[in-house]
Amino acid sequence: MKTHRIWARALALAIAAVLAASSAWAEAPAAQDLSRYKEEPVPGGALLVAAYMAMWVIAAGFVGWTLLRQQKAEAALRELEDRLEAGAGR
Repeated sequence: MKTHRIWARALALAIAAVLAASSAWAEAPAAQDLSRYKEEPVPGGALLVAAYMAMWVIAAGFVGWTLLRQQKAEAALRELEDRLEAGAGR
């Protein structure tokens, strides 16, 4: 029951954020003359690729870390099962 409340609050917060962002987007000022910004010191494409690479590295690191923790938990569980079996055999 508690997890349902957490998910409901998270969903409500996400909906509120989307609505706030869409209303801010709708009230954006009219387009301005951007001719002075033709040259970029760092191309946007390179930044986009770097951002995607960083996100994939973070995601892969998280998955690897989770797998290591799972292996440690399984090893601990096996050890406890062995102890229980050894104790029950007395």
